[in-house]
Amino acid sequence: MEKATISVTKTYYRRNKTDYITSPKTESSNRKITIPKFLQGEIKEYLDRQYELAPDERIFPITDRAVQKKMKQKTEEAKLKPIRVHDLRRSHIALLIEKGLQPLVIAQRVGHDSVNTTMNIYGHLHPNKQKEVADLLNAEATGELGNNLVDMATEMRFRKAGGWS
Repeated sequence: MEKATISVTKTYYRRNKTDYITSPKTESSNRKITIPKFLQGEIKEYLDRQYELAPDERIFPITDRAVQKKMKQKTEEAKLKPIRVHDLRRSHIALLIEKGLQPLVIAQRVGHDSVNTTMNIYGHLHPNKQKEVADLLNAEATGELGNNLVDMATEMRFRKAGGWS
């Protein structure tokens, strides 16, 4: 909790009423993920409510099927299209791509063996940045700002003035 990280070192699943704990599929699936402060706080609050949790005890004593069932129930109540638990992972990756994170960082975070795996699966989510590249190169060569570019001095003045708020 102090370092705000989660170590992924095992895979848990239940089949035919038997629990299985195994090693992750690949070596790169073993990883340490830094979590945001809000999630760190929520996990700490949850753990503080647990009674004498043993070191070898699972923190969340539920199965993937139980999570899926609850998600189905909640999406039906909200009249939303059903999603699978794995779709949350895909949404996380799509958000990171949309926010401009480097494919290497994303691949490491989700435990892909290589950036190629990430790009092959999610590459279609990378927006076409060719216009931005052309505008950037034009600005560097001519000193003229393109439609999508703002110089840093203007950006800093804007932020100091309160931005959009």
